[in-house]
Amino acid sequence: MWRGVDKNAWRQTEVCKKKLQEVFDDGHYDPTNEPNISYPYLFSYLKGGEEWRTQVITRELLAKHFKTHLTGFPATMIPAPCRPGLYLP
Repeated sequence: MWRGVDKNAWRQTEVCKKKLQEVFDDGHYDPTNEPNISYPYLFSYLKGGEEWRTQVITRELLAKHFKTHLTGFPATMIPAPCRPGLYLP
C-alpha cells in the first residue's frame, strides 16, 4: 500500500493525504486490525486543515462498524466470553 512512497512522505502533506485517503477509498481499512483503528485520526495531524476528514470518516465508520448493543463491535473486539454463540462448559 505504501510501496514506492518516500520514507519522508509524512512531511509531504499532499502525498500523505492522498495515500491515507486511498486506505478508506479502496476498502483497506479494517477496524478489527487494531493498529488501523487510529487511521482516521491521522488526518488531524496533517497541515492544511484536514481535520474535517477525520470528522467525516469517523462518523461514517462508527455508523458502519459499531452499534449500541453487544454484537455491535467488530468480532475481534468483543472479549471471548461475550461473543454470541460461544459455548463455555
